[in-house]
Amino acid sequence: MKKIIGLICFLFVTSMLIYGQDSINPADTVLPPAILKDFAKRYPKGEIDDWIKDGANYVISTFASNLWLDVTYSMKGKWMNTATLIDYDQLPKAVITTFESSAFKDYDVVKVSLAEAPKTPKVYKLYIENLNGDGKILQYNESGTLLSSSSPEQPVSPPK
Repeated sequence: MKKIIGLICFLFVTSMLIYGQDSINPADTVLPPAILKDFAKRYPKGEIDDWIKDGANYVISTFASNLWLDVTYSMKGKWMNTATLIDYDQLPKAVITTFESSAFKDYDVVKVSLAEAPKTPKVYKLYIENLNGDGKILQYNESGTLLSSSSPEQPVSPPK
């Protein structure tokens, strides 16, 4: 009788372990082939370090040609945009000149990125912060024209 009760308990626990797990949709664990193909063509030296499904898009994080990139694709594999982290001194001279003569010149530059998308001009984003921790995101075109200035939804740098 003890063996039967033990066997029933064993089967119950085993079935709970097997059937109690959340099912994983295989489509959520593998990038679509069209994305993989375009990514390999666009970034032949890039390896996919991480990716997420963000709403109707896929965002791939990668390190390619000594640059950190976030590459966004549509569900169907169409390249939407790439955000590349760059150094401040990699900005066009016109952007540096405009920023350094602006009202924000005394802010700390926390991060700089280059945004590229199909059929649109490049946009340079400066994530800046003052001594009080108030941040802004400044967007410039290649000729140094300030396109927009906005407050980020979250702090630009982690709280101190």
